[in-house]
Amino acid sequence: MRNVVQQHGQDPEVALRIARLEAVLILKAASIVGSILELTLGPISNEGVQVRFRGIRPERNQYEQPETIVVQGICKLH
Repeated sequence: MRNVVQQHGQDPEVALRIARLEAVLILKAASIVGSILELTLGPISNEGVQVRFRGIRPERNQYEQPETIVVQGICKLH
């Protein structure tokens, strides 16, 4: 997030789009989540970037319900 905002900070809309795509790629490629229900980034402020995320972990076996992950807060940029 920090690198994307630093590289594209002059255009916050572009920075947020790229950061969102990068987050989806990392979450899915690393098998952190099986499904993303919500991923909202922004706005960018002096404090950081507001983040809201809900996702479902990958199914490990058929007898257990996958866990839901919820994260909400500010990702600090400094």
